[in-house]
Amino acid sequence: MVRTVLLAVNDANLTGNYTVLRDICAPDSQSLNSPERLAASFENMRQQGFDFSVVGIATAKFSQMPAMTPQGYLRVTGEFDSSPRVTFDIFYQHVVNRWRPYAIGVGLVPVEAAPPPVVKAAPKPQSQSKKQRGKPK
Repeated sequence: MVRTVLLAVNDANLTGNYTVLRDICAPDSQSLNSPERLAASFENMRQQGFDFSVVGIATAKFSQMPAMTPQGYLRVTGEFDSSPRVTFDIFYQHVVNRWRPYAIGVGLVPVEAAPPPVVKAAPKPQSQSKKQRGKPK
């Protein structure tokens, strides 16, 4: 479910067309969000050119177990083990035997590249001739 929603957000961001994203949302969300309002919500992410299609193959990790809210939404929160790390906080509403997104929170956390390991050169062994020079014969 999470993967499907985030890929829909990604497609909307890449194309600038938020109609399909709006159409897969719960009716209560549709009444609050026009495609233009969704475009405005994701404008910063779109302008920065974020592409998080990696969620199509990455593994999701939940930061807390999916749970029902007092308002009756299913809340799913976590991140994808990917680079960049894709975080999500999605509320789903149950509509006609199907969970549909009501509110979508998504973020990207750049994964800093680890600095290259420091390799220390082994000390050069002294040649036999140098060792022998200091010794009297």
